[in-house]
Amino acid sequence: MMNIEALLAELDSSQSVFLSSKGQVLKTCGKLQPITIDKSSDSKDEQIWLNQIDKVLKKLNDEGAPNPVVVGAIGFDGRSQPQLYSAEDYEIISAKLFTQSGALENIEVENISQVTSKEKYTASVKSALDLFQYTPLKKVVLSRSIDIKTQTQVKASQFFQSLLTQNPNAYVFSVPLLDDETLLGASPELLIQRKGQNIVSNPLAGSAKRTECEKSNYQLSESLLSSSKDLYEHRFVVDAVSETLNNFCDDLHTPEIPSVIATPTMFHLSTEISGQLTLENNLSSLHLAYALHPTPAICGTPYQLAHQAITLLENYTREMFSGMVGWVDNEGNGEWAVTIRCGKVSKDNMRLYAGAGIVESSEPEAEWQETSAKLGTMLNAFGLNLTPALLAEGLA
Repeated sequence: MMNIEALLAELDSSQSVFLSSKGQVLKTCGKLQPITIDKSSDSKDEQIWLNQIDKVLKKLNDEGAPNPVVVGAIGFDGRSQPQLYSAEDYEIISAKLFTQSGALENIEVENISQVTSKEKYTASVKSALDLFQYTPLKKVVLSRSIDIKTQTQVKASQFFQSLLTQNPNAYVFSVPLLDDETLLGASPELLIQRKGQNIVSNPLAGSAKRTECEKSNYQLSESLLSSSKDLYEHRFVVDAVSETLNNFCDDLHTPEIPSVIATPTMFHLSTEISGQLTLENNLSSLHLAYALHPTPAICGTPYQLAHQAITLLENYTREMFSGMVGWVDNEGNGEWAVTIRCGKVSKDNMRLYAGAGIVESSEPEAEWQETSAKLGTMLNAFGLNLTPALLAEGLA
């Protein structure tokens, strides 16, 4: 196993993909081979290139690769080219190796700018509320982003370490992109995990911002469980995921009542769905991920109307944000997380993203505040506090 200095050097040179899950980090070994996906930009039929990925894994296995995997990131929709790689092998490393390697330096920020202004975002929420009144649209997820310029070049290794230290229970990832960019993030949401015939999905929807007061946090957690607005939003996601997975599983278990999970900045309503694939539906983790993607947690419902509303109301392309990131092996095992709480990093420039689920009882100002709180995961990774000057810029 490599020492920590060698691992961090790999992170910074984009030689490997790093994916953390439940205290362990999967790191690819050997040279990453980009996979060129042959698909039209306006098609949602992925079966052809999913079969292409299956063939890549089979070829590696036939050639004697020890543990062939396909890893990487897939965007929100067909307008973004998937960033997938094959690797002949991988290793599993304890996350503690990354989080016990010394103090992390704060990053000096030169400028923060809004890609989506507060006026634009709240106006978009109001427009969505209007759509609920005269169309069948029931939920739409509206996102925004901010651009950050730093005084010095950001190292992917420092960012990965910081995210993993601050979010030990999240799915933390570092994936090389085109043009010397890196996708980094700490997602709390598991889209799908497959181990043998067993599958797990953990959809999240319905959120509240944490405070520094434990008593207030307990009350916030309890109120989230009784919030009609958040329970309504959460139900859409759970029903959609359960309906899809029920087509492939025996004895699918979907809890009737959600629980609450906590991240350093947020509380989320959470439902863990589990089941066992039928023998005739022996689909890989990536095939299952595409059957689920995009869930109402990051798009809305009904899907087509929600996607049209996003295209109409958002003033930028999401690219990898609200897509999925993960891995699949030759036997179909693997894990894919929803690409939220993330950013795209290149030298001294970053773009960070956050979104919120809009339903008919949503309030524009509250949704803006929610996206600000969610941006806190990435801002905290920089050691960046929301000072009054930043608040004046509209970051909260």
